[in-house]
Amino acid sequence: MLQICCPPEVQWTNFKDFKPVMLKEIAEYETEFKEKPNVSTGVGLRSNKDDKVEKHIEETTYPPDNFMQNDESACGKDFSNNNRIIGGGAAAIDEYPWLVLLEYENGDTLCGGSLITKKFILTAAHCIKRSSEPKFARLAEYNTSSYPTDYVETDGGGLDEITVEIIPIEKNLAHPNYTRLYVHHDIGLSKLKRDAVLGDFIRLICLPTQDFRKDFKGEVNFTVAGWGSDGKKFSDVKKYVKVPYVPTKECRASFTFNSIIESQICAGGRENEDSCSGDSGGPLMYEHGDTYIAIGIVSYGLGRCGTDNTPAIYTYVYSYLDWLKDNMV
Repeated sequence: MLQICCPPEVQWTNFKDFKPVMLKEIAEYETEFKEKPNVSTGVGLRSNKDDKVEKHIEETTYPPDNFMQNDESACGKDFSNNNRIIGGGAAAIDEYPWLVLLEYENGDTLCGGSLITKKFILTAAHCIKRSSEPKFARLAEYNTSSYPTDYVETDGGGLDEITVEIIPIEKNLAHPNYTRLYVHHDIGLSKLKRDAVLGDFIRLICLPTQDFRKDFKGEVNFTVAGWGSDGKKFSDVKKYVKVPYVPTKECRASFTFNSIIESQICAGGRENEDSCSGDSGGPLMYEHGDTYIAIGIVSYGLGRCGTDNTPAIYTYVYSYLDWLKDNMV
């Protein structure tokens, strides 16, 4: 069971035809080889430390060719042989290799993110607009209790050492229309001081190239993964869970106190299967064949993590492709 939920200051209240985004850096890699109910933005601490609503909705045009190249072969590929169990559980060490753990002052790991180029991490604005911003990115992380080295059993029965790659963050950027009160436009970028070295345990996830939400039906399942809370404590190891798509109309019925705008998407609502504290900023992943796409970003939820018939809210990435293009420089 994976759950993702809450900051101390706000409580988590826990196809059709398409081509994945191919960013320039990916192509280079391939050639090389008011009073509100209990609401929370899914941020949580691993240590003991503790206006008016913006109505604008992003109007996105299809990005130019120099922003993305429609080549499926480099991004969104997960070559893990792990047998997935619907309902979630521990991920394999090489599953979801684009996941990033963001590290703050004093080593606190409050949020996640996903690697979309060798230089940029996609995350949530509320993970950036805090008293302190992320300072480091941990890539190839699996078991935080064995940090900085994980051990993986080889086919021959031996052990290989996998060392976490820690890269300083050069700058963080939250969307200018992000509103903390209503958690709208909850998207941000973290720029690394140096390029990530891609390999078996560090890969890139694809961005969506078209708005195919209209093709989603209730039986569509997404994947959320991270080191978030199960409602009681954080997970040491990377976990994942499958969450169903929830149409916006149904989702709005659960969030009558807060407006769900078109640049948000809802998923979840199965008991004990949810995102929770510490998973904020991580990707809501849509799998098409063997290609993963970052359809959404973990944003916030209502009530206790994993409450039946209560979905969580995710930022809908397609709505922000123009903003991403303009700021990934």
